[in-house]
Amino acid sequence: MPVAVDMLSVYVALGVAAALSVSAVILGALTAPAAVTAGVMLTAAAVFWSFTGLTIYVSLFAISVIVGAIGRKKRKERTERLHKRAGARTVVQVLANGLPALLMMAVWFFTGYGAFKVAAAAALAEGFSDSAAGDVGVLSNGKTVSVLNFKPLKRGLSGGISVAGCVAMTIASAVAAAVPAIFGEYAAAGFGIAAGAGILGCMADSVMGATLQALYRCSECGAETERRECCGKKTELIRGFSRLDNDAVNGIAGCIAALAGLAAAFIIKY
Repeated sequence: MPVAVDMLSVYVALGVAAALSVSAVILGALTAPAAVTAGVMLTAAAVFWSFTGLTIYVSLFAISVIVGAIGRKKRKERTERLHKRAGARTVVQVLANGLPALLMMAVWFFTGYGAFKVAAAAALAEGFSDSAAGDVGVLSNGKTVSVLNFKPLKRGLSGGISVAGCVAMTIASAVAAAVPAIFGEYAAAGFGIAAGAGILGCMADSVMGATLQALYRCSECGAETERRECCGKKTELIRGFSRLDNDAVNGIAGCIAALAGLAAAFIIKY
């Protein structure tokens, strides 16, 4: 049976979404279409999960914008030749990080099964922790290694991990999982499952990034990159699948976190 919509939270969400979207564009954290998409998702979260959904999206969105704004120039310099997109996040990136959680919220809304709350929080924890790990890891001057064999890897390439990035990932996942707990949506078990599933999904993201995600080599400069063009020429696919880029991997990782959280919640009959 569907849960009743708290219209007050929806009205508040509309105002907050407008303010945050404009701020994100001004700060250069999101493109204009991406900001609109994020605003729609935030409002939908309020429809499905009232003030809990609104707060978790707003808090994570705001923190991501702030973290993304810190050291943006340095981050862009280090990644613009590596990633398909550098700079402001796009619509696809916003959907990849937020849609799996929104879908879990929708199922909770229409069924009332509490396990889907945990799954939604797990998906958001994964998206937030992945963004935090990437932003902090790229700025860190520490050693970056492959998640598969721990051999040195160029900073910024998918599949790489660092101490700073792992610390950021763990903290971010815990923060995301804590918001619903603060609202009394679940107890300690739910928090532990959501945070743990978020970390699991983030690590799965790194593993996929090091194995299945497309990696190319530039024939001109010889650099490994995730871009299909470099130095004005098409790059050569040397690993993974051409259709599986970083955005696709992010979306899959969010789904993995959601399903892991859902399974664990059902097992303990949450």
